[in-house]
Amino acid sequence: GRPLIFYIHPREIDPDHPRLRMPMARRFKSYVGLRSTRAKLERLLRDFRFLTFADMLDRTRAPEAAA
Repeated sequence: GRPLIFYIHPREIDPDHPRLRMPMARRFKSYVGLRSTRAKLERLLRDFRFLTFADMLDRTRAPEAAA
């Protein structure tokens, strides 16, 4: 029941985007698992409710702060 921020960069959705030259550790973090990102995102969207930051703030704002 607590809010959670979820962020995904557009390049994480496209497993075929151009690869950049970078050190091995960074390359591993940037490119491993890209092929499964879409399925993971679809599961998150199916299994959880999402809302915008503005909607979340409206829901959590104290009544006296809204006046």
